[in-house]
Amino acid sequence: MAPEERTLVNYAQTPTCINSWSAATPPGGVTAELVYVGEGTRDEHYAGKDVAGKIVLVDKGYTWMTHPLLLRSMGLSASSTDDIREIPFYKTRDMYPDWVLWNTLYERRLDGSANTGFALSISPRMGDYLRALLKQGPVKLHAEVDTRTFVGVMENPVATIEGSQYPDEEVFMVAHLCHTRPGAVDNAAAVRTLPK
Repeated sequence: MAPEERTLVNYAQTPTCINSWSAATPPGGVTAELVYVGEGTRDEHYAGKDVAGKIVLVDKGYTWMTHPLLLRSMGLSASSTDDIREIPFYKTRDMYPDWVLWNTLYERRLDGSANTGFALSISPRMGDYLRALLKQGPVKLHAEVDTRTFVGVMENPVATIEGSQYPDEEVFMVAHLCHTRPGAVDNAAAVRTLPK
């Protein structure tokens, strides 16, 4: 929202941006100042920083590690990360600046009674953009997250291919579905790469 208007991420284009088990924002969303805390995995990362009621940018911490610390220690309701879990030579921020990491919170209640706050992932490019803006002065963000927690049913497709040489023997191979909506990540890719 300030000092300039720009969309950092949205669910329609990047469904991995909403962390699993994230709470919703109030209707109409939340507008708050951005605070950068670096790694964000230890109390000293927050020393001298006012994060209450702010949106916190974490750059290297897993959301499931940093968000509970913020909620318990700081009364915070929102966090965002641009981490992509780098692997040297194979997966780095420079190689994939527009990746948006799927992440999850582990503090959850199925009845939806826990206000865990919302958590979002953005790309390394957008994280660098925000850090550059912060060097110039205050940054204000607006976030709208519409989520709900409920007990549901997941259907699992099962296929059998009978072999000609050993028809009475079985090889059982499984690919998992865990993301925000069906797609190529994990779901189709895992099936395709199963051993032949």
